[in-house]
Amino acid sequence: GNPIKREGYIQMLDAIERKKKNFRLDTTFIQPRMSIPKEFMLCPLGHPDKFVRVVDNEFKVQSRDDIRSNFNDFFNKAKFTLWWTPEVNNMCRLRTAESAGQGQEGGLILNFTMQGAPMEGGQMCKKDAGCVLRANEDPRYSNIIAAASPFSPGAFRFEGAFWPGHYL
Repeated sequence: GNPIKREGYIQMLDAIERKKKNFRLDTTFIQPRMSIPKEFMLCPLGHPDKFVRVVDNEFKVQSRDDIRSNFNDFFNKAKFTLWWTPEVNNMCRLRTAESAGQGQEGGLILNFTMQGAPMEGGQMCKKDAGCVLRANEDPRYSNIIAAASPFSPGAFRFEGAFWPGHYL
């Protein structure tokens, strides 16, 4: 097998074990704004062969085995960029790299669909949230906070800025 892929797979298994044991890495000195590349891909923890892709303006989690596509077409739909906001440190908007490059104002931006979610004691009760792509820049649904993963070195996760505890 490919030694680089194997090492990535082993790192992901280690991260899953850390999460199970609730062991957290020290992320105090990691600065997402300086560490996250200009374009990047999203890979769900525990699924090293799957990528978040945008197909027909919908999010899909797919592996190359799931669809028939050449290498470039597959990965062009899996690239994202961040649009950093000045209001709060590490607050940003996640958008498709494809739409950011077309010169659209803002591009297609990830939005959490949390309208009408029940509250209890000031806390969100709904555990699952949907995500959609919109040109909408309503901060309540499009702002996210980038943070270093406490389980996987070199990885980041994105939390809804107005929906604490809800991660992409």
